Amino acid sequence: MIIGIFILLHLFVYFSFLSFKSDLSFLTQNSHIIFLGFLLWERTLFATTALAVFISKIPVYFAQRILFKKAKKIVQKADKNIIRIGISGSFGKSSTKEILVHLLQSQFGKANILFNPENQNSEVAIARLILKNEKFFRPSKTKKYFICEIGAYRRGEIKKVCDFFAPHI
Repeated sequence: MIIGIFILLHLFVYFSFLSFKSDLSFLTQNSHIIFLGFLLWERTLFATTALAVFISKIPVYFAQRILFKKAKKIVQKADKNIIRIGISGSFGKSSTKEILVHLLQSQFGKANILFNPENQNSEVAIARLILKNEKFFRPSKTKKYFICEIGAYRRGEIKKVCDFFAPHI
């Protein structure tokens, strides 16, 4: 069906160039070349779009690597009194995190518990959370807990998070 539509579209463009012979004499002499150029452009549109998407991923990749390295550096320098808990799985991550946060906040206070809000559980969101709350990771005399819900949308995402988050539990 789609191929038939493209063929009809090409035929329409080709014959529309031929119909302008009287008005656009310079186009009629080169109408076959123009049509072939249009056909080549249309046929390579998918490849150029794929190339553009691939090229646009390069700066994003490097920006993510820098973000993860900064987060890893903060976690490595973190106070030893901070217990990092990672929660992952198919179902119930958010509920488990919320229940655990509630229990720990009632025991140790809100200031000593850090967790990712709502469903912000991608590797980039977790790294940004660590960078945003750098003061939480500074040395203190009290016991602190960092509860992190780790979501996995693609293969290898949990490993990426664990590389810079380094959960104890």
